[in-house]
Amino acid sequence: MKTTTSSNENVILGLTAFLIAAFACFFFAFQTKEQKVSKSESHNINYEMAKAKSSENLYNLDGREIDRDSQELENVEPSTIKSALAKNDKSIVKSKKTADKKTDAKKSQAALAKAQAAKTVAQKSDQLKSRYTAQDVEIKLDAATDSNLKSNSQPARAVTNTDTAPVATDKKNDTQKIVKSIQQWTTEILASSDRQIVLQFVAAYKNKEVTEPEFYSVINQLLTNSDENKKGFGLYALRATPSYASYATLLKTQSTQNASYQAYIQDTLLTYNQTGSLNYLRQALNSTDKAVVLKTLEIIKTGVTDVKNGTTSALIDSRYRRDTGATTFAVQSYLAFLPQLTLLQNQSQQSGDQDVFIAAQQLTQTIQSTAVVAAN
Repeated sequence: MKTTTSSNENVILGLTAFLIAAFACFFFAFQTKEQKVSKSESHNINYEMAKAKSSENLYNLDGREIDRDSQELENVEPSTIKSALAKNDKSIVKSKKTADKKTDAKKSQAALAKAQAAKTVAQKSDQLKSRYTAQDVEIKLDAATDSNLKSNSQPARAVTNTDTAPVATDKKNDTQKIVKSIQQWTTEILASSDRQIVLQFVAAYKNKEVTEPEFYSVINQLLTNSDENKKGFGLYALRATPSYASYATLLKTQSTQNASYQAYIQDTLLTYNQTGSLNYLRQALNSTDKAVVLKTLEIIKTGVTDVKNGTTSALIDSRYRRDTGATTFAVQSYLAFLPQLTLLQNQSQQSGDQDVFIAAQQLTQTIQSTAVVAAN
């Protein structure tokens, strides 16, 4: 059976289809236009920062009240201006002079400090030089005042006359060193209780800064001084400078000293039996002083006997006993005394001096017997 539609229904269906088609066309047309506009606008975007186009839009004081205080230069007379400028110039000059004075003062202080430092270095150098110059010399002055030092019954012959090591001369220090006069040395030694002053005096004598007559004149003042310490200073100085003059001075002053100093001197005299000092003993045998000759014959006889018996350690200082090269002793060295002893015997026999004759004869026999034993 066929169904038929009425005319009204056909009309409604046609309108509906028309409206749908119109709406679809309108929608598609609107979307296409929006896409075109967005694409064109995206190409025209400006990425620069916005800026004011004119200064009129900037901050201004329009519509505000402003308080102004104007200070103008008062009318000043030209003379007043000149006076002020002059004072200002004087102040500047004065400040400059003050600064210059301060600068000069600082420079002077720096120069003075530098000179003082150089002087201090030179003094320390001199003190060290004097100290190490006498480094190898025995120092026992303080022991001389000790009651337990030695006794006449037990003399410890332990003093050496070994020369000190040569003084190392520094040319730079020599140019700066101040040489003292003998009056200055005498005053300082007599006023000081420090034995270092004697070390320095001995070093000055070895360096030819003090002459031999000047040296022994000071020694004689010390040996005759009432202060026992000063006598000890003189004895040490003689022991530190072995020579014929020192030997003769020690020998002559021995009887005038106290018991401790007499033993001290005896020890010093015995050290002249070292090979290097035998020449001083030969000089003493030629002396016209009988006491000097007799004492020297005794010293030589003691030395020969000790060398013969192998007890030479009693003739040197204890600090040098382990050093075999410090001192030398040889029996053959005493053979050189025989001609001199023979002459001395003849002279004493002619003059009738039995003391010298007997002492010289005994020493001759001792040397000859010792030489025979050494040869065998």
